[in-house]
Amino acid sequence: MPINKQLLKAQKYLRTGYYAKAIEILNTHLKVNTEDLSALMLRGEAFLRGEQFESALTDYAKIVEKDSKNILALNNFSIALIRCNKYTEAKEIIAYVHELDPNNFPAYINSGNIHQALGEYEEAIKSAMKAIQQDPKSSLAYVNLGSALGGIRLFQEAKQAFLMANFYDPKNIYIKINLAQIEEKLGNIKEAKLMYEEILPLKYLTPLESNLVKYYLSYIYLALGQLKQGWDFYEYGFSPLLPLKSMRSNRIFNEPKWNGNIDENKTILIWREQGLGDEIFFSTCLSDLHDFNLNIILECDARLVSIFKRTYPNFHVRAELFDTEFKSLHNDFDFQIAIGSLAKYFRKDISDFHKYKTQWTVDPIRRANIKDRLQLYKNKILIGICWRSGKLSIERNLNYTALSDWGPLLSNPDYQFVNLLHGDCENEIAEVERQLGIQILRWPDIDLKNDLETVLALVSELDCVTSVGTAVSTIAAVAGTPTLLLVQRSWDLLGQQNSYPWFESVIPFVVDSNEHVGTNISKLPDFIKKRID
Repeated sequence: MPINKQLLKAQKYLRTGYYAKAIEILNTHLKVNTEDLSALMLRGEAFLRGEQFESALTDYAKIVEKDSKNILALNNFSIALIRCNKYTEAKEIIAYVHELDPNNFPAYINSGNIHQALGEYEEAIKSAMKAIQQDPKSSLAYVNLGSALGGIRLFQEAKQAFLMANFYDPKNIYIKINLAQIEEKLGNIKEAKLMYEEILPLKYLTPLESNLVKYYLSYIYLALGQLKQGWDFYEYGFSPLLPLKSMRSNRIFNEPKWNGNIDENKTILIWREQGLGDEIFFSTCLSDLHDFNLNIILECDARLVSIFKRTYPNFHVRAELFDTEFKSLHNDFDFQIAIGSLAKYFRKDISDFHKYKTQWTVDPIRRANIKDRLQLYKNKILIGICWRSGKLSIERNLNYTALSDWGPLLSNPDYQFVNLLHGDCENEIAEVERQLGIQILRWPDIDLKNDLETVLALVSELDCVTSVGTAVSTIAAVAGTPTLLLVQRSWDLLGQQNSYPWFESVIPFVVDSNEHVGTNISKLPDFIKKRID
């Protein structure tokens, strides 16, 4: 086949979304034609679209080394750098593009993306506005403006930007998704539901785009308590169109997915997904399976292996293990299922959450050690506190608090508080201790991030735990400790108003999606006095 036909075929695959096939053809071509910059450009684009960002980075680096003024390659190089979290290098490339062409539109788009990734939303807005000046009818520029405005919680203004984007590109599915997501953030969940549902019948919607919309819609259904449809659509969370940070997981299996058949006599792998907190509350479904005569391998976060072995002795438990392509390094199972997918089969209705009580078994040696440490304070109500996560942003700040916000509760002489927040918080604790004249217990030899066995023992010896939405709250809950949870209304409440279906021990204090969770701190003293004292 002539070389030009090979490249044309690769271009066709690239246009139609068959990135792997395009890469395969280009790999063959470049083995012989190693210096063909046109082929490298095509392969770099295929890598970008297929989210193989490190590979794209390598190709574009080769191109700009040989052709340092290739503005298209430089812009794509900056995109690859952004997706590899190399923002400083990306900024340098964009600055160079502006030197070559001060009015280059893609450079303003990429500059905005860099600023957004760094949380520099004001600068991102400036870049979007410059892009709009260059091309007043660019839907992409308005999308960037909407995203940046959303980053500083100017949701109404963001909505107007996305509406402009939709005006100039009315068939763009991703703009419609952005509009639905803005309605969610404004608290208009039923309007968001309607907008997602209006996308699905569109004739120009591709199957992959349909799956993407269904996944986003799953959270709406779950938030409204429509569990069956919610869990069905939740299965589209492995769509290749999803951004990596939004995918449930990018693991790859050759083995078929388990369909929930409890009479299965083959070996079933249940594997972890998403963050630690998600893994823990989905693990409550394991109690439904434990007493069935099933051959189950459970792959979990390495920090949970010993806990799960003790709590679920009928399972073979091990840490997750996969190669650089996210394929399993084991071949000892016949079927596989993500832990979050268990809910589709075992949490079809709210009543299903109460069939089995899940409580982790605490290591007796660690429990005894914690008892000794707390012995001096047994005359007080022992309260664990976790007021934020280690990662902060404008978006997260509504879900997290400052320790000083808890002053009225912390200063109660009948309570002894125990720190449950890992990470850099010592200065914050010391300042509050100085201001209030109190002591918050913590021990430098306890690793609150990695030693979850000791964290479990610690929370199990407390009278209650007060927490915002972090993994700590799920560990306290699964220990059976009363957990006062400050959260925004979200999908995991599954439409419930005054209860948290995943754990009976959790008492949720819920604010609307655009309110600060700290609003409810003032309600905690009376609640603790009535329910815990």
